[in-house]
Amino acid sequence: MTAFEIISVFIGILTLLVTFGSLIVAFLTFLDKRNSYRDRRKKK
Repeated sequence: MTAFEIISVFIGILTLLVTFGSLIVAFLTFLDKRNSYRDRRKKK
């Protein structure tokens, strides 16, 4: 493998990690908003 191919693979793996990380963060904030909405309805 040339240096270009190694760097390309490394950048691709980093991009996948960042993408899945942001998806997980978005999913967790969605769940948190849903739970806090449910808690607010119970208090009334």
